[in-house]
Amino acid sequence: MIPSEIGLLSSLQILDLGESGLGGAIPSEIGLLSSIQTLYLSVNSLSGIIPSEIGLLSSLQALLLYNNSLSGVIPSEISSLSSLRALHLSHNDLNGTIPGEIGFLSSLQTLTLDNNDLIGVIPNEICSLSSLQALQFSYNSLSGVIPSKIGLLSNITVIELTDNGLIGVIPSEIDSLSSLQVLRLCK
Repeated sequence: MIPSEIGLLSSLQILDLGESGLGGAIPSEIGLLSSIQTLYLSVNSLSGIIPSEIGLLSSLQALLLYNNSLSGVIPSEISSLSSLRALHLSHNDLNGTIPGEIGFLSSLQTLTLDNNDLIGVIPNEICSLSSLQALQFSYNSLSGVIPSKIGLLSNITVIELTDNGLIGVIPSEIDSLSSLQVLRLCK
């Protein structure tokens, strides 16, 4: 369990509690870590929601919460993390839609949301992330078509959309992705 007193560590820049056997919820006091740059809580048994207070971490560059049992929606407050480069929320029980506000994260390089229970369409706003190098949304219940604006992701090297409910054709705009090395779209 992460104690709520963690919020008192206002000078903390890196919090690495990955693979520590932690359970329980992420305390909302995590939003008080005003100097934090890396928050690594992956490969634990954390449950409950991702607290919206995470949106207060203006210096955060890496949010790594993969391989837990987190549930609920991805908080739209994440969109205020203007320094964020890596957002890894894979292998949880997150549901709801992918918030279009993620498209405001102009520094984002890696976005992994695979192996959750996400529904709805891939928001067009994701296609405005010009720094994005990896987009991994596999093993969800996403629907609709692959946005044609995906061709705007000029730095993308990996796109993985395997095992979703996507329909339609592969957008022709994908041919403009000259840096693309991995494309996985199979059912």
